[in-house]
Amino acid sequence: METTDLKSINDRLVQNIVSFGDNNSGKQASLQFNIWKQCIEQREKDEMLFSVLFSVIIIFLTLIIDELIAEFTVSMEETYTVNFI
Repeated sequence: METTDLKSINDRLVQNIVSFGDNNSGKQASLQFNIWKQCIEQREKDEMLFSVLFSVIIIFLTLIIDELIAEFTVSMEETYTVNFI
């Protein structure tokens, strides 16, 4: 299957599926490889985005917890006039 022919991608995919990837004694067409490669790259991008968002949420929550602990410490110092640290 040539990558420079004028067939649409859908037509090439249908032909590849019907022929089970067999094209001129080549088992995997370059189009199929490029689609596979693009799917892998998209998955890596999605995983990276999820990791970054998850990390930002965790950092934000730890900052809130840190602020609450600081307020609690100040409140305890004001109440008992003793440094608890």
